[in-house]
Amino acid sequence: MDDLSIVICTINRNKYLNNLLNYLKNKLNNKISIIIVDDGSTDGTENTVKYYADKMRISYIYQKKEEYSSPAHARNVGWKSADAKYISFTDPEIVIPPNTIQLCYDYHQANPKSITALKPIMMDEAETEVFFSLSEPYEWLYNRQDFSDSENIQIQNRKSWRDNHFSMMPKQALVDVDGVNENFTSWGFEGIDLIERIIEKGYQLYNFKGVYVYHLWHSVNRNMDLANQQRKVYGVKNCGLTD
Repeated sequence: MDDLSIVICTINRNKYLNNLLNYLKNKLNNKISIIIVDDGSTDGTENTVKYYADKMRISYIYQKKEEYSSPAHARNVGWKSADAKYISFTDPEIVIPPNTIQLCYDYHQANPKSITALKPIMMDEAETEVFFSLSEPYEWLYNRQDFSDSENIQIQNRKSWRDNHFSMMPKQALVDVDGVNENFTSWGFEGIDLIERIIEKGYQLYNFKGVYVYHLWHSVNRNMDLANQQRKVYGVKNCGLTD
């Protein structure tokens, strides 16, 4: 995998980012680049990135608070700075199971006109606290079989998943749609909108059956009224609808 860049956008998620980078440094070869777009963190994120910089190929882009506009803008800054053929988007709070990145990459090698997006298993606050308290959290997490709450059942029963918890696509696909729609200025739907616009350009979406990432709980100000309004105004017709 020598032509893949993983774009991670963050703001004040240092604990989560440290966990993700610590995991990736043991799973990725040095040919894969990590691009971190930091939207003005004040929690020590820069020090964490410096710690891993000599262990991985990391590009760190720090944007002062007055310079950034949205998660959509940060994603665009990230992928446009990449020189790889394939781009992955993920977030600091995502836990990626072993071999998952290779699985997606191999699929793209065989199916170059495709995009992949993995469904998340959403963890609650108590489960996330347990994860961070353990010396071997991944073994505990991967052996869990009881994520049976209504949210996870709804996600897992969907025929397809269209969001950027972990996604992979040719960089050309992002060029073809002019990147992420920066009219989405709040959390919500910008990732779904991106994937749907790429599909409209003739790319095929593929979800691996039974392959998930884990989404650790974190507190976030989610203005869903604004996000839904933006979806209706700026998103494609089916953006955010279940199937």
